[in-house]
Amino acid sequence: INANCSVDHDCILERGSQLGPGVTFPGDVRVGELAFVGAGVVSLPGKTIGAMSVVGAGSVVTKDVQPANTVAGNPARVLVKT
Repeated sequence: INANCSVDHDCILERGSQLGPGVTFPGDVRVGELAFVGAGVVSLPGKTIGAMSVVGAGSVVTKDVQPANTVAGNPARVLVKT
């Protein structure tokens, strides 16, 4: 977890997951194993970022991110699907 992150109630950060600076999780967000969340990412409550996923910097997660996908944008959309 990098500087200035806000990880609120009931969030789960699984083994090896990484949060860039300024990430905001309002509550009940789950980040899977080895996932990478870029700087300034914001998620809606109750979303899941799957294992080994990448969320690009500045993205807004409005839907669950499937495992091993790369997403970016506002709202976050799939760039690379596995």
